[in-house]
Amino acid sequence: MNKLLIVLLTVTLVGCAGIVQRPPLDVSQIPNDCTNRNVIIGWLEREASAPRGNMESKEDYERHRGQIRSRIWNMRYTCQPV
Repeated sequence: MNKLLIVLLTVTLVGCAGIVQRPPLDVSQIPNDCTNRNVIIGWLEREASAPRGNMESKEDYERHRGQIRSRIWNMRYTCQPV
């Protein structure tokens, strides 16, 4: 009985260790820092290309990517060289 309990706990812990969740990202709080435009946009593009998490619904994933893309567009528009 004890061995069965240990096996079940091990399987449960190993299975949960494989779940990767990203913290929520509020991209609306990112300032329009035109000096660091390329770095910020590069980071946002990497976030937008990240794969969907195991526990993240498709709708949440698409909404998240849409917010990031909108923020990239806004920063490019605002920080255009004059």
